[in-house]
Order: sequence, then C-alpha cells, then structure tokens
Amino acid sequence: MPLASGRFRGDNLALRLPEQGLNLARGELDVDLRDNLLHINRLGFDSLLQPMPRAIRLDARDDLSGLTAKPGRLEISGEIRVDRGSAGENAFLDFKLDRLGAFQLPDQWVAVSGNGRLSLKDGTLGAVGKMAVDAGYWQLAPSGTPRLSDDVVVKRPGTEKPAASLRPKLELDVSTDLGRNFLFNGAGLSSRLAGSIRITAHGRDLPRASGTIRARSGRFEAYGQKLEIERGILSFNGLLDNPGLDVRAVRKGLSVEPGVQISGSAQRPVIRLISDPELPDAEKLAWLVLGHGPEQMGAGDATLLFSAAGGLLGNDSGNVVQQLKKTFGFDEFGLRQGNIGDTGGRQPTSRVAGGNSIDTAGTTGQQILSVGKRLTSNALVSYEQTLGRAEGIVKLTVNLTRQIAVIGRAGSDNALDIFYTLTFGRAEKKPVVE
Repeated sequence: MPLASGRFRGDNLALRLPEQGLNLARGELDVDLRDNLLHINRLGFDSLLQPMPRAIRLDARDDLSGLTAKPGRLEISGEIRVDRGSAGENAFLDFKLDRLGAFQLPDQWVAVSGNGRLSLKDGTLGAVGKMAVDAGYWQLAPSGTPRLSDDVVVKRPGTEKPAASLRPKLELDVSTDLGRNFLFNGAGLSSRLAGSIRITAHGRDLPRASGTIRARSGRFEAYGQKLEIERGILSFNGLLDNPGLDVRAVRKGLSVEPGVQISGSAQRPVIRLISDPELPDAEKLAWLVLGHGPEQMGAGDATLLFSAAGGLLGNDSGNVVQQLKKTFGFDEFGLRQGNIGDTGGRQPTSRVAGGNSIDTAGTTGQQILSVGKRLTSNALVSYEQTLGRAEGIVKLTVNLTRQIAVIGRAGSDNALDIFYTLTFGRAEKKPVVE
C-alpha cells in the first residue's frame, strides 16, 4: 500500500454562510501528513461579530460591553485516516469555541462558547461537547410571511433525495446552556429564556433530550392583551419534538385576574382557563379578552369572545362555547369559511341548524363568525362578522313553509331573497319487522 507524507500551510482563509450571518476570517492552517494519517495541528479562524441587537443590551443581566469588543475564535485540531478504501472512516476533530458568532443577523443573533469532539469510527458518528450561549436573540418571522404550502415540492437539479437507507449510527452526548442573556420573541411570546438541554443518542435510535428551559420575566400577547408569564417551563425527557409543558400566564391589574394554564406536551397540549377569584369558564374568558365581566358586554364583544374561545382552546372549546351561548341566550353559533352574506343561495354554502362549530384551520381573513337567536320555531335572527375585516350583517330568516323561506340582510350586504326548496327523489321505505 503506498504511503503519503507531506506538510501543508495556509493563511488568510475565510468561510462565510450568509444565510445565517456566520463570518469566519483570517484563517490559519497547519497540517502534516505522515503514513496516510492527516494530522491537523491547527485550523483557526476569527469569528467576526455584528453589533449586538438593542433588545439584548437593554435586557442584559450581565455587562456585555466586552462581548463584541474583539472577534470571537474557532480552533480545530485532530486526525483523519486517508488510506484508500477507508478514507475518513477513522477520524476525530477537537474544537474550541470562544464567542463564535453562529448566527449574526438582525433577528437571529447568537454567540456561543464551549468545546467538544467530533469523531467517526467504524461507521459510527460521534459528538461530545459542552456549549454555553454568551448572548442570544431569536425572533420568529411573522406568521403572515409568505411561504409555500406543505404540499408544494420544488425540484431543482441535484436536489433529488437518494433512496431511503438505514439511519446512521450515532453516539451523541452534547450539553447546551442558554445562559442568562438569551431573548426570544415570536408567536406572541416575548421572554428571556434560561436553562440547559442535554442531547444523547446511541446506535440508530432517535436523539433524545433531557433538561429544562424556563421563561424569565416573560409576556405573552393574545387578542391585544399582554399576559405576564408567572411560570413557563419546557421539560425535556424524551424526543426533542415533544417536551412537557407547564405554563401559567395571567392578565394583571384587574379586580379579577384571568389567565391560561397549559399542561401536557407540545404535541398534545391541554389548555385551561384560570382566574383569581375562581369563576365559570365563560366569565374567565370575558375578563381575559375584554377586561370586564359578561354583564358589560355588547354584541361586538360576544363576537370577539366566540372567536377567542376557538382560537385559544381549539377542539377543547366546546364547554366554554356552551356556557357563552347560555350566558347570551344564543341558539346558534358557527365559525366557517366563505364570504359575508353568502348563506342563502347566491353562492353555495351549508349550515347545521341549532349547532355550533369551530374551524380554526383556515386563515382569519376568510373566517366568518355567526351567532343567532331563534324568535319562533320558524324565525331566526342572526349576526355575521368577518374576522379580520370590517364587514358584518344582520340577517332575518323566516321559513314560511317547508319549501319557502324569506331571508333579509342588512349591513355590508343589503338584500331580500325568497327561496324555494325542491326535493328530488323518493324516500326509501324502511322495512317492517314483524
């Protein structure tokens, strides 16, 4: 087997990842090759840091003035076997980070320090290390940011996925501490995060996480109201994508302090309304969203409450909706998609009389909330409001006979329609059991 030897030097090396703002410059390389074993004596870069976001400076718990005074640093050393047929199969790289600017964007800024080792031996990829965030700011993109639908697949040359194969063997043991100066902003949440996570994996098992992340001095905003987070805990004890939840957020400064409590897991959260003093759920929701009790509410407030019940509680909102219907004396409630005033015939639609339904899957601008009160067995007065737009109508539906109905609308859509319903076919006769 031929043996290779040599020495390599390099300077003024650079590595840039614009999509995350990583900028490594002034790199130096010192490598020896002896008997097909590549010795990386030194591979080092300066990490150029962008100015720290203002939000971190204002909320910092430590003096961070020296954090960006000079560049951060990345140092790598190790060995890689380069024999023919086994190139790279036995290798290790030791690394040391000192304020590495992993993300250096205006809305995603993270500097991290730590050390560890990456290895590849007998087909098993290993990673051990301990990291600590010096400071960080992470802001999620607004929910209205345009993006492709989940069912759209963009194919580009060279991006075809290879045939499915076995999951690679892993040996992971990596710990990360968020430190005292990590801010998160997005999805209504604005909070400083603290805690640590340890990620481990063995063989072909999925990586698992253990540890706790806590929200410190946080606020949660929903329906125009800011809730103070009294307790916010993510507990990891299993797969990364399903931490346990223990969150309590309260609206302060009212004679009744309402809030929400979230338990369960990220994949199956359980949301419950709370208040001090204890009240029925419908009254808790009124205090939470409106800042006063149901006795001071109008029709517009009722519309907002029904929308909040669906948005906050999702499929668990049925009991609260029933309480709201009882409180306001409504006989019908619905949250559907369509155009204002399309019920009745000029555009096809469907409705279940006397029921209530909540559809939170669509976009708010296309959802229409309706509440109705039955005057008699044949007459129903209802109010429809488009969520997110200033469009609403009052509608009176009178069934003159089983086939003839008169529907009048006033508001964003003014009309008087007469409908005649004609049923085709013949009802199937039920067999008589003797």
